[in-house]
Amino acid sequence: MKNTPPLGPAPARGAPGESGLTTAQRRTLLALQEAGGPRSVVEVAAATGVHPNTVRAHLEALVASGHVERARRHAGGRGRPSAVYAAEPSDHSVREYRALATAFVEQLASGPGTGERLRDISRAVGRTWSGHRDVEPVDGDDARPVVVGALRRLGFAPDDTDPDHVRLRTCPLLDVAQVHPDVVCQVHLGLVDGLLRRAGDDATQAGLAPFAEPGACVLHLERP
Repeated sequence: MKNTPPLGPAPARGAPGESGLTTAQRRTLLALQEAGGPRSVVEVAAATGVHPNTVRAHLEALVASGHVERARRHAGGRGRPSAVYAAEPSDHSVREYRALATAFVEQLASGPGTGERLRDISRAVGRTWSGHRDVEPVDGDDARPVVVGALRRLGFAPDDTDPDHVRLRTCPLLDVAQVHPDVVCQVHLGLVDGLLRRAGDDATQAGLAPFAEPGACVLHLERP
């Protein structure tokens, strides 16, 4: 009988320690951490002053060690998406978000609110929390990269390879979300909505399908 992977994301984790990295790999990792979002091989090479082929080797070693995540960047048109790299979130940022959100969720879930009112409150809290994330206005009106970057730093390991949705492969609140999905998932939806608006994107509508497929929740970002 074939084993079917469980629906939904895996628990979030911070990046591993750096004791096993070479000096060149640490320098490459630092460039990605300072960039604050995904960068191509050419962009990392420009930031470090190292040949792109050498940078590519360092980046792939960092992917293998769990310090860096590889994704694809859609440039528009029919061309194949190019590879980009981003540093995994730090233990501190993931722990901080997990502690704050868990305390709130447990308090709210044990209160008198139910149903739609509970979901409304949860979304409102998520939108408020978005105000504590670093967000820069985007050029144009598509804030998808801003949302993906913020979710990556919070430990959601977003897979942005599909133009129609974002797969959230890990969750910093998975244990609480399995008990109180209505609260946790609505907080996360409110967080995304708040990030979109703060970045100046008033057109994109966010929708979240919790535990939608093996290995991920699915975030839909629909534009008119």
